Amino acid sequence: MSHHFQFLATWLVCLSMPAFVYSQSISIERSGISGFTEPYRSIEVAANEMGTISKVEVVEGQIIEAGEILARLNDDVHAASVGMAKEKLDAKGRLHSAQAELNIQQDRYLKLAGLFQRQNASQIEVDRAQAQLEIAKANVESVEDDFRIASFEYKRAVAQLEMRRLRSPIDGVVTRIHKDSGEFVSASDPVVVSVVQLNPLKVTFSVPQSLTRGLSSGLSVELEMGSARSSAAGVVEFVSPTTDAQSGTRRVTIRIDNADRLWQSGDVCVLPDSELSDPNQRSAHLIQPPADGDFRLVNSVEDPK
Repeated sequence: MSHHFQFLATWLVCLSMPAFVYSQSISIERSGISGFTEPYRSIEVAANEMGTISKVEVVEGQIIEAGEILARLNDDVHAASVGMAKEKLDAKGRLHSAQAELNIQQDRYLKLAGLFQRQNASQIEVDRAQAQLEIAKANVESVEDDFRIASFEYKRAVAQLEMRRLRSPIDGVVTRIHKDSGEFVSASDPVVVSVVQLNPLKVTFSVPQSLTRGLSSGLSVELEMGSARSSAAGVVEFVSPTTDAQSGTRRVTIRIDNADRLWQSGDVCVLPDSELSDPNQRSAHLIQPPADGDFRLVNSVEDPK
């Protein structure tokens, strides 16, 4: 009876081994280095100055564009400064008056110069008219200098007002609002809004040093996304030139286009082994399961008799 049980056990092992080897082959083919997608950029937008928030212009989850206003600090004083600088820049009365005086002095000098040539005016009168003309020219230049200074003062006032507005530096999504209207922003805690860029996404892999030879910046690779192993195109952005001494790996950053919002931050991403081989040898074939006749029992069960 024991002989029959041993024979049956041997037969069952022989039947199970091909399926086991085939499953291992599929696992090897689909293996790779795993990572998680993350925002391409994550920015904590901070205020340039201290002050009280007068209004938050966005809500969490809102899609925003670069340059869009996220929040405003109280800017009543700065807005008044801009108004004063603008009025000063637009005040042209002094310039018009100086130009009119210049025209009068120029006409007077020309008339006296003509009279002097006909000996109807003295040299002293001509010299005095010329001096008055030079003074009038200097007055016009002085007013013009004041206007140039006023233009810079206006630009400074506008820049100071702009510093009271927090704008998004990227196209992205608002993930968190740290402060609300009426709260004070200090130098020690200046962050007001968190913004992330989800198009494109990026994923960072720790790749063994020996497998990074086929990777370089700008190289296109095929990634597998999520549990369904959906295909996604990626571009290698950075391959670290140094190897971590403890793990023997190099940091590889890959950019994934996400214009259609197909992927989310935090999705599982796999860099297949086929993409880590030499680019000229990436046409690897699937490992075929061995035929049943190729199996040999290493440890056979002998008849005890």
